[in-house]
Amino acid sequence: MKFLVFEGFTRRREMIKRLISDCVRGAVIYDCGSMEEAHSVLAENSIDIFVVNLHLDKNKGEIQGLRFIELIRDSERYFDAYIIVLSELIDKQLVVYKDYHCYKFYENPIDKDEFKADIAELAFRRELCRLREKLKNTDYCFVAIEDSIYKLNISNIILIETHSKYDLIYLRNVGELTLPKSVLKGLIHNLERTGMLYCNRYDIVNMCNVAHIDRKKHMLTMDECGREIYISETGRKNLKKYLEYWKAKS
Repeated sequence: MKFLVFEGFTRRREMIKRLISDCVRGAVIYDCGSMEEAHSVLAENSIDIFVVNLHLDKNKGEIQGLRFIELIRDSERYFDAYIIVLSELIDKQLVVYKDYHCYKFYENPIDKDEFKADIAELAFRRELCRLREKLKNTDYCFVAIEDSIYKLNISNIILIETHSKYDLIYLRNVGELTLPKSVLKGLIHNLERTGMLYCNRYDIVNMCNVAHIDRKKHMLTMDECGREIYISETGRKNLKKYLEYWKAKS
């Protein structure tokens, strides 16, 4: 995971880098104090998340950092990148949200715990985006449900909910289907090669369709049906192994 910190003040720049390192293991952090440095980093690297400080340069009479955000948004590569903005200034007109679609605006001094939580959340989202790209052309399989043959694109599976006598499968743009127990057994072989995760003994989720993860409450929220899924202790171990596996393949 690569970060770029655009901050003119050395002490604050080091503090931001330390906070990022605390919550994202193995983070690669580039720090820039000028547009020239930023141009060089952008040209030579692919950045996942930006942290940009805005401050008034009284000598030049301009707000440092805004030009850099404009540069990011003008780039085809970064037009939808995540940007967190820090500043002593107050954004009464919500410019960073309305004009530049930044993720969040912090007034300095920042709440360090809140900042770290945001960084961890965005890093998780970026990992999911990578998984979606890898798995969007994933395999499909055929299953028999009642008296019909269904072709299932595994990437369209949102989650599978297991019960004692039957299972429920939730599909994107289709909804809920009831599966005989024998069908899930046939699916397992296909699911093991994709982004499916056993969260607990009853729920198997497609990580490509996760909208949000709450690490404090140990809950996942699915992006289409809005279901909240509890992650058991075993599920948390599975999630850790899963993310480490895909990170190693990146």
